[in-house]
Amino acid sequence: MGVESTLERAATVPALPATPAWNRALRDPRWALGSTLAVARARYDLRRCDLVGRRTRLYGRCLVRNWGRIEIGDRVLIYGHTVRSELNAHAGGLLRIGDGAFLNYGCAVSAHTEVWIGEGALIGQYSLIMDCDYHGQEGGGAHGRPAAIAIGPHSWLGARVIVLKGVTIGAGAIVGAGSVVTRDVPPRTLAAGSPARVIRQLD
Repeated sequence: MGVESTLERAATVPALPATPAWNRALRDPRWALGSTLAVARARYDLRRCDLVGRRTRLYGRCLVRNWGRIEIGDRVLIYGHTVRSELNAHAGGLLRIGDGAFLNYGCAVSAHTEVWIGEGALIGQYSLIMDCDYHGQEGGGAHGRPAAIAIGPHSWLGARVIVLKGVTIGAGAIVGAGSVVTRDVPPRTLAAGSPARVIRQLD
């Protein structure tokens, strides 16, 4: 087989599409190696989860306590370098994290009944999301009655936000840093304060 026929055959092979990730990997091999290691780290540290999606990455550490069910979508990014993040599902609890969500370092999420973090949601550092009070009115060792939490797609929680049980944060909402969310936040609104109140509608 001659060189010309070989070149003709090569010309008929379709080229792979150039994706942004591939382009960056070719420009920056260190980034590619770090990203690959983060995927491997996620597979190891999140091994107690029931489902971990494709290309989910973990930089640093994440503590997983799973006595219920934990589902993590595709391309979720978790940072745990400065302070590890924590994911907890208690007996009968369901914790779901949607595709492309981001959890910054020091986050703690606890599900006694259900906590849902929507697609593309951004959770700031040291945020606390818990669907149970961890105490009852009678005191003692009772956990109290849990109530489900839903954090809508593409919402953004600033640093040190606390989300308490029974709260729904609508899609595209923003919650200011240091807020304590005790009631629902409508979609596409800015809320802040302790307790958090709606400040304005977002455009």
